[in-house]
Amino acid sequence: MDIFQTECSKIPPAEVQKFTFSAPSKESEWKKVTALRLKNGDFQIEKLTDKQAFHEKISAGQKLFEHEIFSLFGKDFLQLEIITQDFSCRFRAAKKRILFQKNKLKTTLNNIQSSQDRKKIIFLRKG
Repeated sequence: MDIFQTECSKIPPAEVQKFTFSAPSKESEWKKVTALRLKNGDFQIEKLTDKQAFHEKISAGQKLFEHEIFSLFGKDFLQLEIITQDFSCRFRAAKKRILFQKNKLKTTLNNIQSSQDRKKIIFLRKG
């Protein structure tokens, strides 16, 4: 897990906007875990099983990469994507190593609406 900890330490936690754990291992009880930064700086974590969703909150004052949620990588999930304002990092756990990829984002995160900002638009037909 050396490269994982090294690369995570290079990412300023204040810049992280979203992270997603995917590709669950056979032992994992979760199918996917997603966290999205809220307007107040906290993270809303959504853990999905086959039939349920569980929600948790990481307060802005906590150290993000030292949170227990990041212990899921490598054990319960084989892939982690971290998205900041400028770039995205993807970690992939292979058999005996961790693959790391860093890409610049083509779109800005300002164009992506958070779940708090969404508005439902309903169209009704006449008649």
